[in-house]
Amino acid sequence: MEKKIFVFSDLHGSVQYLEEVLQKIEAEQPDKIVFLGDLNYNGARNPLPDGYLPKEVCRILKERNLAVTFVKGNCDSEVDETVMGKFVKNYSINRFGKRFLFTHGHKINAENPPRCAKKYDYVLHGHTHVNRFYEGETTYINISSVSLPKENSARSYAVITEEGIFVKDLESGSVLRSFKF
Repeated sequence: MEKKIFVFSDLHGSVQYLEEVLQKIEAEQPDKIVFLGDLNYNGARNPLPDGYLPKEVCRILKERNLAVTFVKGNCDSEVDETVMGKFVKNYSINRFGKRFLFTHGHKINAENPPRCAKKYDYVLHGHTHVNRFYEGETTYINISSVSLPKENSARSYAVITEEGIFVKDLESGSVLRSFKF
């Protein structure tokens, strides 16, 4: 059973920010890592992030041999899956007495909730590159992007423990927002 889950999103091929994420993973020592999509490519709307080297991102992740659950984002391709392994459409788990859905956010978010009968306590996603939080029967947590945040959002990631969900600043590690269980 996991004691700590590390969640990040929207790397968009940046080796620079992957290295920062890997430092946080080492510091946090999670039992599980979930990536919420858009591993290598950035589409036509975004600039290239600092340190844009998608091939190197894949090499580093494979070399580290981390057990990462990759959720497919709108910019992820079949080539990414060929190199990195199968991506999942969405990922759901029950941990710490809560039901979680991990998704990219381009199809499921606070404005477009999941259509399934199953209810979730928390839905974590990225996609818009903006920290947004909607609390209700289901709480939606947009953890932004580790490489290309928008609208003055921080580069951020989330850590889930038995105490709650903590959205943290990638640079400082300080808690930007917490959701206590």
